[in-house]
Amino acid sequence: MGANLSFLQSNNKNLERKFTGTVSESIISTGARAGEEHLQLIPGLPNELAYHILARVPRRHHTSLKLVCPSWNRVFKSTPIYQLRKQLAVTEEWLYILMKDADDQLVWYALDPETGQWKTLPPMPISIQEEEAKAEMGQQQGSDSLMKLYGKWMIRVIFGDRIRLKGCSAAVLDGCLFVVGGCLRAPLDSVWRYDARTETWSTVCRMDTARAFCKTACLHNKLYAIGGVQLGVQDGVYPIQSAEVYDPTTNQWSPAGMFCFSRKDPAASTAHMSKPMATSVVSYHHKLCLSHSLYSQYVNVGGEVYEPMSNTWSKMPRGMVDGWPAPQLGTKLNTVVNGEMVALDPTNSLDGVRLKLYDNQNDEWKIVCTRIPISFDLVYPDSPCVVAGFKTKLYSVTKEYNGSVSVLCVDLSSLSDCDVKVWKTIASRSFGFVKLVTCQVLDI
Repeated sequence: MGANLSFLQSNNKNLERKFTGTVSESIISTGARAGEEHLQLIPGLPNELAYHILARVPRRHHTSLKLVCPSWNRVFKSTPIYQLRKQLAVTEEWLYILMKDADDQLVWYALDPETGQWKTLPPMPISIQEEEAKAEMGQQQGSDSLMKLYGKWMIRVIFGDRIRLKGCSAAVLDGCLFVVGGCLRAPLDSVWRYDARTETWSTVCRMDTARAFCKTACLHNKLYAIGGVQLGVQDGVYPIQSAEVYDPTTNQWSPAGMFCFSRKDPAASTAHMSKPMATSVVSYHHKLCLSHSLYSQYVNVGGEVYEPMSNTWSKMPRGMVDGWPAPQLGTKLNTVVNGEMVALDPTNSLDGVRLKLYDNQNDEWKIVCTRIPISFDLVYPDSPCVVAGFKTKLYSVTKEYNGSVSVLCVDLSSLSDCDVKVWKTIASRSFGFVKLVTCQVLDI
């Protein structure tokens, strides 16, 4: 008996020495309030070892573990435990999919790729913005100006009759999900942040420019809001020809240059219908690659590349433009996987959907996989698919004909092995009548 107790005490000391120094004192103190530093997270174990145990618990159990006791609740809501998960290489990526339901409400869903379990996120805090939008619409009066009447008609067509948030964009930055801009009868400068650790929404610094239907991307740990549309004083909505960047360390926005088009043709400011509109953006090779389509038509008309070092936009290479996915086929069909830009290419041929890769050296797109098991409705292509890349994985979220949403995954570690057989359906669920808006990957 005494020998066994001696062995346990010796083993406990060995474990304590093994983990001492691998977890900082800030991590230990975060799990307890003032005066509780010496409380054990797991009775009988040193807190260093307890943190290593808790850090390895899969994310799907975190919500339940927060209910165990106040100390565990604080641990799983704190930053250090997720820093330790990253240090131990036990982080997990979840998909965050934004859909618009039959009532035009935007709803976020989280999906665990390992188990195929779905989770509904709490609603975004937009009640204050709704009241502001209602008040602003109440102040707008009629006018005899034909241009103003046309502008109001365009506002009603684009923004709709009901007060519903729409036209927002999303990206992942600093371990959180960011939702940028949008409109409630009028474009918004609001920015929301979802922290998956605390499972709560908050607001951050507003943008300098209100933007609806803008595009977002992250580069060098900064968030970019690009393009979008805004309300004009006389002539309704018009495309925004600029971008701005958010720095999470300072919680401030700053300008990120003017597009090439606005610098070359300033006289076109009176012809909004002929202006290009930012369609999609990809962070690629330490730059932002942005495609344009005509404001009045979903037709690619070129693109631009942003260089953060010089804070300038330049013309996109011709080959990249030619193979860029058509905007009417989905909200986003291209992304970056394993450092390479890839895109889904729906066709009318018997080959079906193909996967192509951009060759940066030769400025051309190459087909790397055919007959991908994804169905596109080319007659009614209303957001049938969105894609997201994470490390070597490509995720495709598709809305099926029967109203169900299917999520496929393929590992593109070796593009030579990219065959239809390696595409796996990791989840499928019926959501009824929904529209896919975006898909983001959050790894914590």
